[in-house]
Amino acid sequence: MSRLTRPAVAAAASVLLVAGCAHGPRTIGSWVAPGRTPGQPAGTGAGGGPVQPVPTGGATSGPGRGAGAGPAALCRAAALRLRLTLTGGGMGNRYASLEVSNTSATPCAVQGFVDLTRYDRSGRPLPTRVVREGPVPAAVTLAPGGSAWVGISWTMIPGAGEASPTACEPLTTAFDVLVPGAGPARRVPLAAGRICEGGRLTVGPLSTRRPARSAAVG
Repeated sequence: MSRLTRPAVAAAASVLLVAGCAHGPRTIGSWVAPGRTPGQPAGTGAGGGPVQPVPTGGATSGPGRGAGAGPAALCRAAALRLRLTLTGGGMGNRYASLEVSNTSATPCAVQGFVDLTRYDRSGRPLPTRVVREGPVPAAVTLAPGGSAWVGISWTMIPGAGEASPTACEPLTTAFDVLVPGAGPARRVPLAAGRICEGGRLTVGPLSTRRPARSAAVG
């Protein structure tokens, strides 16, 4: 067998290198994102077009919620059912919850703090001071039939300028509830009784968390 000359060896190596390039470079230990083929530029999808970001939103309440849904529009008053319930009391304080439910067939969102106005049994508005407690949270998307809640508290103990419990009268029997961005306020009944300190109501933000029940109302 004849010995290959040095020029011949170099020529053979060049042929092998060209053949290897024809099949593309070997990639060892690389990771290709799902939906992309090897060698496809980052930021493109399986069809070569740009990858669209998946929209993300706040908390979601209710049945039928789905991942990847776009942000829902704010709920309108006509689509909402509002219900006030006494949840407990003690040491002169009273607690209630407001349930805000989506009665429509499509998801909608609520966010922030509701506004409240007290009324007596004759339908006359009473002095009301709403004190918001906590930061403004992310929007809550209500699926059809889903609910958000608000915790409300007040005192029955006379404050400054209120010489006796009768100074906290007339008794509160209903509230006008204004949900942010929903439209007109709605009148919601609740036999709340005396609310002192000039009608002060401490109100939490709209949340998917139902307020816990406290001691029984006496």
